[in-house]
Amino acid sequence: MATGDASAAAPAAIDALATQIAGMRATVRGMHLELRQYPSGTSEYRAAVHEIAGATTELIDAQDRLGEMWLAQRRQAAAEVLQRERTRTRRRLWLLTEAVGLVGALIVLLAATGALDTSKLAIGVPLLIASALMAAAMRPRMVRDAGAHALDLRKAIAVAALAVIALLGALLWPILGYAAVAIAVAIAAVPGLAALQTRQRRAAESGARRG
Repeated sequence: MATGDASAAAPAAIDALATQIAGMRATVRGMHLELRQYPSGTSEYRAAVHEIAGATTELIDAQDRLGEMWLAQRRQAAAEVLQRERTRTRRRLWLLTEAVGLVGALIVLLAATGALDTSKLAIGVPLLIASALMAAAMRPRMVRDAGAHALDLRKAIAVAALAVIALLGALLWPILGYAAVAIAVAIAAVPGLAALQTRQRRAAESGARRG
């Protein structure tokens, strides 16, 4: 609620300051018109010039504040959009991860109950492992260490599609299932392997600096 109040207050403050600036501009224009009534070099003229200078300085300061407020509002709006997009992406990643796990669990269940040959466990279990690898890849530290190789929607969709192919293979053509699950696990393992390499490189660099 506090965030919403702050978001609503920002445009209101900007509108109020913009209205104030419009009034200040009108005042400065009026002062310039009034200045023409005084002969140059008189004390009235010098006093009017001094007042105009002060009013103009205040106007410039107000315009600077308005610009800063506009910039801050745009940055906040961009940050909110980015945060919403990250939240949506993370939700989709979790849905795809759960789908891979469900397919793996289904194959394991069918094999355990005799509906499929027990050899099909070699398809179901690796899918469960792929799901676990995807879940681990979404941890903040893993995302940071994996860098460009972090789990994204393309990798997650690919693994989920391969899981479906693996299910079809388990039901109809085992060779297809084995091939699909092998590729799925390889893709799911990429973020973890990239993160591990990053940590090993950091450790080696730290050791070299100490040495």
